[in-house]
Amino acid sequence: MRKKEDKAVQQGTKMAERKEKEDNVLDFLKRMASCIAVMFGDDCETLIHDMSKPGHPIVAIYNSKVSGRKPGSTRDIYGNDSLETALEAAIRTHDYVNSQVITKDGKKVKSSTINFKGKGFSYAIGINYDYTLVEKMTDVCNSFINVNQNLFEMIEEKGNQKLDEIMDNCLTIVGKDPSEMNKKDRVQVVRLLKEQEAFQYQKAVTYISERLGVSRYTIYNYIEEVERM
Repeated sequence: MRKKEDKAVQQGTKMAERKEKEDNVLDFLKRMASCIAVMFGDDCETLIHDMSKPGHPIVAIYNSKVSGRKPGSTRDIYGNDSLETALEAAIRTHDYVNSQVITKDGKKVKSSTINFKGKGFSYAIGINYDYTLVEKMTDVCNSFINVNQNLFEMIEEKGNQKLDEIMDNCLTIVGKDPSEMNKKDRVQVVRLLKEQEAFQYQKAVTYISERLGVSRYTIYNYIEEVERM
């Protein structure tokens, strides 16, 4: 009789220890879930599931506006009753981290579920971040910071277009293709270009030397010659 009483006491002690451990784990998970919800704001829903029961009902939930659920609910993040979906079995055996969810009402959610299994109990902490508004804000920001070509590149491009016109006009006046010109013809082109202030454009000497088929040094000599006239 004594042995039976001792065994009953031991079993009772073990049960009390397991219950205390379970309570401590649940308390820790609740505090962690609450902390995460506070840190990341109203769009971050955190919750604790009791995974030992069918439908893994919610034990505690914070910032519940994301899914609209309450403690005791067996609905999943999609808005379905988890008792009726394949998620019921899958979510018990695996962790799911940073997965995408699109809810029935069109919210876009980053969702994670982490399991914690103990002897005689099983819980899971869920984190659901509604980034619908963030995505819209990102689109607005991307639209706002969108720019066209770099200003200096645009100025240079416009300048080159104008320089093209001036160069073509001067070549037309001289009446020869650059490949057929002698020095006198090229000096005349440089004189005409200088009169039209073509050398004020960026990289004008490089551009003109390439069009006339001579070196930049030669163009500088032609400019000096024109200035002495």
